[in-house]
Amino acid sequence: MRACTDTYNTSITNRLYAGGNSRPDGNYSEQTDTFYENNYSFLTSLRQDNLISKLGGSFSFGGNLMMQRRTKVKAETGDLLIPNLFILNNAKNKNQISFDQEDISRKMNSLYGTLQVNWDGWLFLDVTGRNDWSSTMSKENRSYFYPSFSLAGVISDMVEKNGSAMPDWFTFAKVRASYAMVGNDLDSY
Repeated sequence: MRACTDTYNTSITNRLYAGGNSRPDGNYSEQTDTFYENNYSFLTSLRQDNLISKLGGSFSFGGNLMMQRRTKVKAETGDLLIPNLFILNNAKNKNQISFDQEDISRKMNSLYGTLQVNWDGWLFLDVTGRNDWSSTMSKENRSYFYPSFSLAGVISDMVEKNGSAMPDWFTFAKVRASYAMVGNDLDSY
């Protein structure tokens, strides 16, 4: 089990001094951003070689609960009434003071697992699956599943383990086929 938090706070102050071509009277803005993400996860694994004859394998199962929140507040004066006095109440036109505010939350719950089966250390079947439940999706589409499958054979090991030998110039041969689906949710509103 594991829990962690990632967080940051950013404060931005922009001061455009009077006298320039784009804003001769100057301009002032303030912005604060706050972000956090909490994750709580678990993972359990089992592994056994030669479980039945030459059959071995491993299994893992885990999950994650993720919560994110971002808030942002920004205010800008437009042109300044008194040049180079950088406060929000110093707008030349009080009706042009702009405010922007965001409060975005997002949650994602996930369960995932892997199963690997191998025969004699040369033939491998891997199966994975993951299901996510996202707060940014509609209730009908909130849950989505994406699997993968892979079959691989190490031909050079198979030949050796069955009593034959590969030519000296041919040291390794492997074939593999796989299929995977991917999934993703939407950005918050």
